[in-house]
Amino acid sequence: MSGKVFAVTGASSGLGLAICRELIRRGAGVALIARSTAVLDEEAHALGPTALPLACDVADEQSVAGAFAAIAARFGKLHGLVNCAAIGLPVSLAELPPKEFMAHFAVNVLGPALCTKAALPLMVKAGTGEILNVSSISVDDPFPMLAPYAASKAALETWSVAAQRELLDRNVRVQVLRVGSMSGGKFATGWDPDMARQAVEIARAQGRFSDRGAPMPAEDAALAAVDMLALPRSAHAELVVLKPRHVLPPASPERCE
Repeated sequence: MSGKVFAVTGASSGLGLAICRELIRRGAGVALIARSTAVLDEEAHALGPTALPLACDVADEQSVAGAFAAIAARFGKLHGLVNCAAIGLPVSLAELPPKEFMAHFAVNVLGPALCTKAALPLMVKAGTGEILNVSSISVDDPFPMLAPYAASKAALETWSVAAQRELLDRNVRVQVLRVGSMSGGKFATGWDPDMARQAVEIARAQGRFSDRGAPMPAEDAALAAVDMLALPRSAHAELVVLKPRHVLPPASPERCE
């Protein structure tokens, strides 16, 4: 990774920030992209001179264009893009607000598409490119009252496959990392308490928490993400599914007999 430059969205906390830290640890330059300028500036200062904080709304085309213009001005090139920014809010399907539903697709699908569009010229200039789209196990196992989130992540995965086929001739590789529950993030920040309670009650009634194990640290998921970015160009991990390791209960004496 030494000498390469990456842009990471959703970089102010959780997995996005952990990926930035791991990239810089391996010698890369990183543009940290998120909405929160105060947090970004603080984190970028801690990471050192190869970190560039950029306030950006990934669902806004002008905001994205400005961020990648700043990357070009600072680094002159870009070798990789990690689309980690996402929103997931509990929504009742019986009372579904269209604006809230569309907000999920604006951030979780349109955002990666806009960032890819802005990153492509810089990757072509560098002669090679990596795009890693972060998805969720909600695609395969949707959580109650998170239907817009799961649907938008499924759309992102389908978009990623099409993008890989379209960008193959430009020497740009598109991969997907589908992750399970993690600690150290702020995914549920801002959830309506009553909606969150309803979602958890439905999930518990369906036995959804019985075999999930403890959440994995975001730092561990970041190792997998950066390893995917570092794969030899002859390889392509179209989809990697990363889940917490289930902790099985100790065997009873009866089971040991």
